[in-house]
Amino acid sequence: MAGIYINITNGLASNTIYDIKQDEKGYIWIAHTKGITRYDGKKFKHYYNNIQSSRSLTSIHFDYKGRVWCQNFAGEVLYIENDELQIETRIEKMNSFSPIFLSKRTLFVLQHRP
Repeated sequence: MAGIYINITNGLASNTIYDIKQDEKGYIWIAHTKGITRYDGKKFKHYYNNIQSSRSLTSIHFDYKGRVWCQNFAGEVLYIENDELQIETRIEKMNSFSPIFLSKRTLFVLQHRP
């Protein structure tokens, strides 16, 4: 089986990948150390926000409006709407990483409280 290699040699911003998912339109979304990238099979589109606390992104989710959600390791939850990466909120940091989960219209933040 032939494969397609996606890396910095052919246009990806970073080879350190934290999450990768495909949306309903067929785009491949890649969260990595330099932000989040959309790949359409030919071209890469890189997204970042100049005021986010950390460039590294992870935890890709899609909502009912077609927005792409993700988070960084500094506790910020971000989403892409109108082709721009926006900051939704900052999660109160506990002692460890707090993963997010998106279900229909609700954003859940999983936190361990001692």
